Amino acid sequence: MFMGGSFSGLFNLPHYKYKVDHFEILVQFVTNFYAVGVSTKSEFKTIQQFLAYAKANPNKLSMGSNKIASLHHRVQTALFARAGVDVRFVPYKGTGKVVKDVIGGHLPSGIAQPGLWLPQMKAGKARVLLVLDNERLDHPNFKDIPKAKDIGLDFKIPVQFHAFMARKGVPVDRQKKIQAAFKKVLDTDGFKTFLARQPHVRVAFRDDVKKMNEDFLRDMVETRKFMVEHKILKN
Repeated sequence: MFMGGSFSGLFNLPHYKYKVDHFEILVQFVTNFYAVGVSTKSEFKTIQQFLAYAKANPNKLSMGSNKIASLHHRVQTALFARAGVDVRFVPYKGTGKVVKDVIGGHLPSGIAQPGLWLPQMKAGKARVLLVLDNERLDHPNFKDIPKAKDIGLDFKIPVQFHAFMARKGVPVDRQKKIQAAFKKVLDTDGFKTFLARQPHVRVAFRDDVKKMNEDFLRDMVETRKFMVEHKILKN
């Protein structure tokens, strides 16, 4: 099953039908991050303007991102908590529709991967205001866009990763075959082409099953504390 950093939140939801102890992560292959964007028709030219308006007008602005408890939702929550503003969260199933609705004028702002914003930026339809990462993005279209620390907002940004998990009990020899297959993919022309088109994706291959699952369980504990603190969960 395909999974990622968002699952540390999803597995904590009381209504989520899958449980973490049913699975174990077998292989991780990439990490990525997100960015805040608006339409070029928006009055907001900078993230500072956006946040200043949000502070003066609590809950007047809304921002779309992936579903409740996803990593996208948590990054958005952390950003606005640190900035001391109230912006309404609009949950989507994925970020593709977020970008479409921002461009279409149905949503004032959104969080999505830089690779999804990029074609709309090149077409003159999207403006990215903030990169949600610990480093600026080294890309011609993003190099001048600030990260959170650049505007005085220093908070822990959880790292999104993509991996595959399987039901617990897969024999070790089968695990090794799955891991080897994914490792081969990293050297293919198709994957290299994908990386060239997606400036937010970074190769981060891991196949230490024990360590990956220990890290993930620790993330789940930290995530639960965060979600309770920010009232995403009651307790």
